[in-house]
Amino acid sequence: MLKRIMIVLAIMIGFFAHAKYTFSESHMEKWLVNLDSRIYSGDPNVCDAFTNDIEIEVYGKTNTEESLQISGKDKWCPYLRLIGSGFSLAQIQITTSYDNLHVKPSKFPWREATVTYTETDKTSMQGAPTVEEVKEDTLVVVRTLKGLKIKSMESDIKSRRIIN
Repeated sequence: MLKRIMIVLAIMIGFFAHAKYTFSESHMEKWLVNLDSRIYSGDPNVCDAFTNDIEIEVYGKTNTEESLQISGKDKWCPYLRLIGSGFSLAQIQITTSYDNLHVKPSKFPWREATVTYTETDKTSMQGAPTVEEVKEDTLVVVRTLKGLKIKSMESDIKSRRIIN
């Protein structure tokens, strides 16, 4: 009987420790950097990082009014593939930084978290000026048996400017 209690206790501690690590700010930032790299390099498996019912909303007040709403992995993945192939073909370089990153896990059993951050992208290609875009992002990230997946993303573009 004591052996069973110890096994259950060990599983519970492992589950808790995994949730704490997975939803830590340092781990989340590394995961986001890796995800961006996969998107911009055209990784064919990048869609594995999104749930089937993904909800995407991008809006902002820059030089042009922008709004993009996409529901479902079947609509989001072709868009991602287009981005990846475009960046590869045009040899576009992008540098991304994440500031003010905060992760707020849900209540027990810690299966999802809300992630907020300020993202700054600097995009350049040979013969063109560098463009800097700053946006405020909010993600809902779920923890699955196959790893983290984005369930929803809201992105508010705050500014876009040429920096050189």
